[in-house]
Amino acid sequence: MPPEVRLDRMVQALVHEPSYVSGTYVNEELGVWLGWACLEHAFANCMPIWNETRDVLMVLHGEVFADQSTLAGLRTRGHTCSLEDASYLVHLYEEQGMDAIAAWNGFFSGVVVDLRRGEAVLFNDRYGMQRVYCHETEEELLFSSEAKSLLRVSPELRKISTRGRAERLVVGCVLENRSLFEKVVTLPGASLWVFERGGALRKSTYFSRQSWEEQTPLAPGEFYAEFSRVFAEVLPRYLHSHKRIGISLTGGLDTRLIMACGRPQPGSLPCYTFASRYRDSYDVRIAREVAGLCGQDFQALRLDNGYLARFPELAAKSVYVSDGNFDVTGSAELYANQEALSIGPVRLTGNYGSEIVRGDGEFRPGRLGLDLFAPEFRSHCQEAVRSYQEIGVPHRVSFAAFRQAPWFNYSRLSLEQSKLRVRTPFMDNDLVALMYRLPPGYGAKNELSFRLIQEGNPRLSRILTDRGERIRGAGPAADLFKRWRWLLKRGELCFDYGMPQRVARVDRWLRPLHLEKLFLGRFGFLHFRTWLRADLAGYLQEMLLDQRALGRPILQPASVRQAVRDHVQGRRNHTLDLVKLLTYELLERQLIEATDGTTGGS
Repeated sequence: MPPEVRLDRMVQALVHEPSYVSGTYVNEELGVWLGWACLEHAFANCMPIWNETRDVLMVLHGEVFADQSTLAGLRTRGHTCSLEDASYLVHLYEEQGMDAIAAWNGFFSGVVVDLRRGEAVLFNDRYGMQRVYCHETEEELLFSSEAKSLLRVSPELRKISTRGRAERLVVGCVLENRSLFEKVVTLPGASLWVFERGGALRKSTYFSRQSWEEQTPLAPGEFYAEFSRVFAEVLPRYLHSHKRIGISLTGGLDTRLIMACGRPQPGSLPCYTFASRYRDSYDVRIAREVAGLCGQDFQALRLDNGYLARFPELAAKSVYVSDGNFDVTGSAELYANQEALSIGPVRLTGNYGSEIVRGDGEFRPGRLGLDLFAPEFRSHCQEAVRSYQEIGVPHRVSFAAFRQAPWFNYSRLSLEQSKLRVRTPFMDNDLVALMYRLPPGYGAKNELSFRLIQEGNPRLSRILTDRGERIRGAGPAADLFKRWRWLLKRGELCFDYGMPQRVARVDRWLRPLHLEKLFLGRFGFLHFRTWLRADLAGYLQEMLLDQRALGRPILQPASVRQAVRDHVQGRRNHTLDLVKLLTYELLERQLIEATDGTTGGS
């Protein structure tokens, strides 16, 4: 297959919507074939990016955040550029070389073709959040921001790694720099791979987390002063855009911290929250109150019957777009983020705040119904648990920023950014670096956020969180209220995907009463136990009881049949296992068996 044809096919695999913008660049002398595709409102919708003398070219995926002073400096030195898109980055590279990349903030990957030096540089962000999938042979290096792009032009790569599949099923993600596909790896974070004329390849990195881990902790008072200062400096980078920004508010602390410290002008920052079909959750109620106190418009984006009607199409697309890294529940992300697009093409979030600032949310191995799988595959699932245990736990912030975020949280990001520009200030380099200097045992877990919200907007400090925590005041009554909220959350969990099997048998006989309407929707907006038993039961049986699905070599067909029928009939709760089985089946159909690579629908 000619290189130009292969390149075109790889690019087309990245085009997920008709509105995407795409293009190619070829330099046969250097042996470089580059292509790109991006949202029409993307930061990098200005490619290919040339310097004024057209001897340095850049292709970028993702977004880089800089201060206005950076732009002012470039203009002072005679460059014509704007911080509103990625065009200024090529001038930074032109002046500073690879040192420029080492200083960039954000989730990004890209290629620089430096005609002055006769080389091309493949790079990514220091966390490895903006993935680059690679397949290297003696003759060439194939790379792409999405694995499906490689699979489309190299059918021999369409083989799922047994180890990767087991880790994905048990841990929720593939560990280290491996991928779901046997001969495909991911680029390590902070990579600089230099391709020289003639084919030589030099691999290096521009950053090591040890430089942050070796910092000296600050004294408590000094740390808070520095935290307050750094957050105030970081936040404007993420609130600046010539495209309309919307913020997805929750009932927690992270987005409230943004609202308190960002102090948006009334009507300038529309707010929204993903909502259940049954009722307004605590997230919705609290977010509406926060938005109102800040003078912002608010919408609840509800997963209603329209979402369920489109579930087969959206489930297939969630698996396809994420390269199998997100399960079929990602269909809700696609649906809700499409709705959010009408509010603003830039989505500001509090993502990673709880992990980076407060140390919450470590991912870990989950429960898996091993009886559904063939005996030889069960051993690989047990090995996946051991692999997780062997990665060790480095510094708390290192685990959150360099393991949990790029390995586990990336899958959600891959879906979100297929619709919108997604931003969060909590993975800003300056803020993450500072969190390594947190004094040991410094205050309560939420003290930093509580105090900064109080100072930024005292009115917001009087609103309870979704967990029933009050930023101001405490005492027996507050503790009792927190316990009540905790019980409500546990009750919802036990009536949804966490329903015990003995309760499921009772619920079966009470099914005509639709008790789910009494319990669901106060905390979550995904209700797959009831959906797979009722609204989506036909789709579930069509997919998993199909002979093609039952013939997968890693499965026990009789156990799969029993699990599907027991769940649909209400005798048992197999929600988590059925979600994984649906995802696995769609992965096979969408990315392995498809021959034209054009899948992504039902």
